[in-house]
Amino acid sequence: MTKNKGSFDKLLYTAQILIENSLSDKVILNAVKDFGYSSEKLLEGKVILEEARSLFHSQLKARGEQFRATDESVKAWNIARKAYVRTVEVARIAFDQNTRAEKSLVLSGSRKRNFPAWLMDAETFYGNLLADDEFLSAMLSFGWTAEKLRGEYELVRKAATANTAQKDTMGYSRRATETRDECFDRLSRWVSVYRKIVRIAFAETPQTLEKFGIVV
Repeated sequence: MTKNKGSFDKLLYTAQILIENSLSDKVILNAVKDFGYSSEKLLEGKVILEEARSLFHSQLKARGEQFRATDESVKAWNIARKAYVRTVEVARIAFDQNTRAEKSLVLSGSRKRNFPAWLMDAETFYGNLLADDEFLSAMLSFGWTAEKLRGEYELVRKAATANTAQKDTMGYSRRATETRDECFDRLSRWVSVYRKIVRIAFAETPQTLEKFGIVV
């Protein structure tokens, strides 16, 4: 079936009409029973319907959580990146002609644009900077205290945590989508077969077919 919200809404509605009207009407129930659709078999279809409806709502919730986590990840990265870039610029001045600092703090070149590579450079920068008294002394002369640097490093860690959470919600959303789609495929097959049976059972009474939303 086509995977979009409209098609899911339509299938849920169609399935509900087919099942509920069959179970609530003794004439219909007796007629479809001759084709193997007892009340028990119709209730099996209802179970699939309710599962599909629940999974539909769960997938929407998971999708919303994914977007929220993505927004938070982007926000945290932007905050950390802004502080990091500014401090790198100061460090380049503080450690001009200092090859050891340049290599230890990854000062040369442009900053990485993809998150994993950026994170590795940022963690290397702050980790090595905070672990070296000579580096700290040089940065302090430009107003960057160890406390300030630790605060910026914490922003980097928050960005890493937010990125991990975003990846987790992406995985959860993907699994929720796959589970929903599998259930809707089962429901779609069930509805398709039952509609054919209903058309045969009430071929001579089109007014009954209208109870199922089937216009002849």
